[in-house]
Amino acid sequence: MWIPDPPFKIEIMGRRSSINLSTVFEEVSRDTWRLLKRGRGTRLGLPEETVTTLNLLKLSEVRMPGFSVRSFSKRLEGENGADWEWWFGRRDGTWLGFRIQAKVLNLDSDRFEHLHYGPRRAGGTQAEQLVRSAFNADPPRVPLYCLYSHWFKRHS
Repeated sequence: MWIPDPPFKIEIMGRRSSINLSTVFEEVSRDTWRLLKRGRGTRLGLPEETVTTLNLLKLSEVRMPGFSVRSFSKRLEGENGADWEWWFGRRDGTWLGFRIQAKVLNLDSDRFEHLHYGPRRAGGTQAEQLVRSAFNADPPRVPLYCLYSHWFKRHS
């Protein structure tokens, strides 16, 4: 079983920090929530690519041993079904990779309308491509979906 090492000191945009990576992920999550809330308030749709780019920009600023982000071009996404990969490494040199496809909530319908995207050529749906490419990669990766969402209480 793969168990992560204790938190490292990290550097964000050239500044040393004692926060751990989970704090950065929580911050990115809150930023995404607020961004979608703003989009809902202005009735402006936010494409998944925009949200992903903003999130990966922030995560790519994190400099710490044992963490790496790799985004994919549209061409590579078409081949492997993923928007990006995250890699988490341990001090003993072992790494765990996640191949990730993101989907954004349609703020008008409150549905993930592109969740079951496909079929794509002879390769099957995007989800099938993601799973196949993650498991067949060397080394294998864990396939995941990242779902960007926002909701609010509706008054009855």
